[in-house]
Amino acid sequence: MDNELNEHHEREPYYEDEIDLYQLIQVLLKRKKLIVGVFLVVVIVTIAASYIMKPVYRVSAVVAPGQIYEQEPVRDALIWREKAIDTPENIERLISQNPFHYEILTQLTWDYQDPQNQFDIKTNVQERTNYIFVNIDSSEPERAKEYFSIFLDKVQNFYLHKAAVNATFY
Repeated sequence: MDNELNEHHEREPYYEDEIDLYQLIQVLLKRKKLIVGVFLVVVIVTIAASYIMKPVYRVSAVVAPGQIYEQEPVRDALIWREKAIDTPENIERLISQNPFHYEILTQLTWDYQDPQNQFDIKTNVQERTNYIFVNIDSSEPERAKEYFSIFLDKVQNFYLHKAAVNATFY
C-alpha cells in the first residue's frame, strides 16, 4: 500500500508558485511601447474631454423651518409654545415647485424665454432633522448665485407673510 502511494506522488507533476521577476521584467520591456502608447492615448482623451465639457458649478443652501411662538391653554393658564411654521416636506414641495420663478426673472430683468435662465432646483430633506438641502447646478455660477439669493428671499417672505396672517395678538 505504501509503495502505491509513493508511486502516485512521484508521478504527479510539481508546480511552483514562484514568479520569476526577471521574466516578468523582460515581458514588460518587450511591451513598453504598447504600455506607454495606451497610457498616452488615455491621458490625451481625458485632457480633450475635460476641455470640451462645460464646467458645472453648484450653488447650495440649507433651509430649516422657522419657529413661531403660540399661546396654548394649559389648565387655567396660557403658556407660550414654540411651533414650526411649516413641515420640512411642505417647504421642500414649495421650493421644488418654484412658484416664484417668473417673479424673480422679472425682478432681475432677465428674459423668461432664455434657456440659461431656466434653473433646476433640487431639494433633499435630511432624515431625522428639519433641514432641507437646496441646490442649483449651473455653468454660470454668478447668475445662479444671484437667482438663488433672490429665490431664498422670496421663500422667506412667503413664510413671514404666512406667519403674520396666522398670528393672533392678545
